[in-house]
Amino acid sequence: MDYWNILGIDPTENISEIKKAYAQKLKVYHPEDDAEGYQKLREAYDYAIRYAREMSEKQFPPLSIDPITDDNTDLNEEFMAKVETLYNDFFSRIVPSNWEALLNSNVMWNINSRNTLKYKMLDFFTDHHHLPQKVWKLLDSHFNWSDEHKSDSHFSYYSHEILPYIIGQINKVKPLRYSFFKQVEGLDYDEFLDARENALNAYSSQNFSDAYMYIQQAKKLYQDDPDLLRLEGMLYLRNKEFEKAIDAFNKLLAIDPDDTDGICYRATAFYETKQRKSFLEDYNRLYSKKPWHDEILFFMAKNHFKLGNLEKAKYMAIKAQKNNFLRNEARALVSHINAKMRLDINRDLELHPDNLRLKTKLNNIDKEVLKGYYLDFGIVGKGLKLYLTLIVWTVIGAITIGINIWIVILIYYLMKYLRRNAKSYS
Repeated sequence: MDYWNILGIDPTENISEIKKAYAQKLKVYHPEDDAEGYQKLREAYDYAIRYAREMSEKQFPPLSIDPITDDNTDLNEEFMAKVETLYNDFFSRIVPSNWEALLNSNVMWNINSRNTLKYKMLDFFTDHHHLPQKVWKLLDSHFNWSDEHKSDSHFSYYSHEILPYIIGQINKVKPLRYSFFKQVEGLDYDEFLDARENALNAYSSQNFSDAYMYIQQAKKLYQDDPDLLRLEGMLYLRNKEFEKAIDAFNKLLAIDPDDTDGICYRATAFYETKQRKSFLEDYNRLYSKKPWHDEILFFMAKNHFKLGNLEKAKYMAIKAQKNNFLRNEARALVSHINAKMRLDINRDLELHPDNLRLKTKLNNIDKEVLKGYYLDFGIVGKGLKLYLTLIVWTVIGAITIGINIWIVILIYYLMKYLRRNAKSYS
């Protein structure tokens, strides 16, 4: 069988090129549509990967350390057999304490064995790399791959292959999670994890058609993964398929109610479909988790205003004024809210002219509006007064001590004045 012809590339040692070719051919030989073609493609891929590694090993022979005794060799093989057994049990593999127990084996205290296992583990993880971030960090703390990669030239053999992947997994801000999986008889978890990871990589590379294909491939295997559901919802959101996005985020939040990204994305979809009540419910949940976000408050205030919830809108808009970037917009919103409140109260007073509560409320709003006008006028008035004062003193100073010296003195006192009064209008 001509494996290279199946992959559609010439023989190569470049594993990245082989993986790209495999990903492209997966679109042709889909496992659901062409099981036989997919099987041949998989055989071709496995062959090509083995070929590339054998060629790389010839080019970069393993680092020669101190001679290792047969006893150490047996212990190393026994350790690697335990690694493989642990990895093959999916629900044991994703528990960090199981790896911690293995890494505390006696063989790890032998420096020669430890150095040998450092490379053997990398070889193993080249084909077995689906682990939680906590496990990767634990392994790296024992084998120091990330630190030695920066200084050890012998790691060049791995630099184009698994080591950058491991370092990437360690440094991810939001790694893919493993804590929500359920036991499903007959499920090939690694096949699902391959598809999930491919979907994320395609989305991150803005290859959205491939991302959709991998998402569908993964969903045929397992439907209850929150990270996959979030990714699916994000894709629908980007394509403006808002109802499908809401459905995906609903499923995500049913599994993980505290997923803040899911809440935020669903709120966006609600907003775009003008489902303002649902939008505000999500943003209230979000604000309870992130109360320091004034932008959330201001966004909620605007939507409460549009829904006619004027008291809530005003309360949130006033709080949002603390944010320097939002202050002017929030003040303007408060003015709009006060104007709408006055209209509503005056309309009610026409029906109930003796209602003391309404009169008191209207009076308070008028006082607040006047206070705002006074503040604005005060700023303008003080500014005008300062401007005229500067003109007068500039003329006097120019006549008495010379214009250049006077300008320096004037700038000094002006800056002092501005610093003293800056807090008055914050």
